[in-house]
Amino acid sequence: MFEVVVAMETVGKFPNFQEAFRVFFDKVKKLVGQGASLNVLGTTCWIEYSNILMYFYDARDLAYKVGVLKGRGELVDPLPKIDHQVIDVAFAERALVAFEEFMMVKPDEPLEYKLLK
Repeated sequence: MFEVVVAMETVGKFPNFQEAFRVFFDKVKKLVGQGASLNVLGTTCWIEYSNILMYFYDARDLAYKVGVLKGRGELVDPLPKIDHQVIDVAFAERALVAFEEFMMVKPDEPLEYKLLK
């Protein structure tokens, strides 16, 4: 299940990325219309899948890659079917990037030291 969170509030759970992103995108557009900053989008809005958070900008980029968004941010209707493995890989890659960012605190420290902190 894909859990949608917008402005730190859980919106709901959805069976696939396409449905989750459609609701997510609509809620985020309303938030922007109310004057939300770009920072808010990047820190308080995400889709969670398998305990991995994908924040707004990464979710938007994935939506373009898999054909859920087109042009200048138009949702595709009807929503396309997407191989679940494509979504699995995208979320796994996001988890790896988050781990690498976490480990980059002091690149000259041995990995064992970072893991023991």
